Amino acid sequence: HNFGRRVTLRGERIEKPRTLLWEWLVLSAQSPLRVLLDEAAARDPIGAGAFSFLPDLAFFPSPPTPGAAAGGEVERIELSPLPAPSDEGRRALALLAGRAIALFSWLGVTDLHWENLVLGVDQRGQVIFTPLDVEMILSDLSLPTETKLLPDADPEYEAICRHAAGVRRLLPYLGKPVQLGDLVAMACAYRATLLFLDRQSAAIAAVFAALPGLHDTPI
Repeated sequence: HNFGRRVTLRGERIEKPRTLLWEWLVLSAQSPLRVLLDEAAARDPIGAGAFSFLPDLAFFPSPPTPGAAAGGEVERIELSPLPAPSDEGRRALALLAGRAIALFSWLGVTDLHWENLVLGVDQRGQVIFTPLDVEMILSDLSLPTETKLLPDADPEYEAICRHAAGVRRLLPYLGKPVQLGDLVAMACAYRATLLFLDRQSAAIAAVFAALPGLHDTPI
């Protein structure tokens, strides 16, 4: 990044030599976007905690310094493995998957291949499914496959996309093939989340418009 500068692990923090504005916006519970989503979900039929699969990471500085050359540090994420799946756990994970696919598709977040995602249980006992890097956002996507969470059906790229798809992180717990009831639950959660985000679109747009340094921060 930025002419050969590298990401560096420094104790409990990770130093990244690029803008962290987008990561802070999505991965910090104190960001205006996360506050809006949590408060709006609590008042909506989608329900409180709909986006609890996102972590609450600390950023240094917070909010990050805007601009193309700015870098910063982010708290290193620590998760425990998921327990052996039960029927109830699989259904909850299916709902989580549907909401995550909808959120990242709606926000235009891409490059969500499986090596950029982690799955586990945080210190609060909450299941977390999150990207480690959020560098590309606000993309104009035609299909959720463009996030790289789901494999592209194009036969020319099918094999490599199936291997790289971020949803692979969930399959050991959802099962292969995914049970029909869980698949329907995932699709319903996907649709409900898209409708919720559409209802909040003006408020979300206002959050982005008010970001300091928005026009100088690269994607």
